Amino acid sequence: MTARVWNVESIYNYAESIPGLVASDSSVILSGHRHSVCNVGWCPNNSIGEHAMIATSSFDHTARLWDSVTGACLKVFIDHNCPVYAMSFSPDGCWFATGGGDGWLHIYNSETKDIRWSWYAGAVKPGVFEIDWQIHGNINRIALALECRKVAVIDVARVPALNTGAVRHETGCWVVPQIDQFRMSR
Repeated sequence: MTARVWNVESIYNYAESIPGLVASDSSVILSGHRHSVCNVGWCPNNSIGEHAMIATSSFDHTARLWDSVTGACLKVFIDHNCPVYAMSFSPDGCWFATGGGDGWLHIYNSETKDIRWSWYAGAVKPGVFEIDWQIHGNINRIALALECRKVAVIDVARVPALNTGAVRHETGCWVVPQIDQFRMSR
């Protein structure tokens, strides 16, 4: 129910130790989940916040953003009603996506930590098991591996809630003004 961050610069004499059992005097314990942690990932944009952010997802139906240096939980995302199997930051770190056994994909702004858009995979075997986000040139898309044995590809450029009225912030992220209707109805 925890994730840990070790400072590998403080590990010494690793050749004399059993691989994988080297103790580090500098670790941060990310605790707060109430069930198994199934994913962990670094935010690729280090200009958001004072320290680098790390994210976790869990079978407790939540995902969390953490300060990787202090271990402080920055946000608990409680929008899923089943285990959160998948999560991913956009390659620029501006967005954070979660996918769960409930069939929902939720996308959040990494800086404001607000939900921006959601998509539902359908009622039959809806689970979202993997998320892969690609930004390359004019291409900005998300691929999802679904429980129903299909792959969904979302063209982010065609999602108004993630693009309309966006303004570039000093962090390099595009900040989208608050939109009243950004979710598909449940």
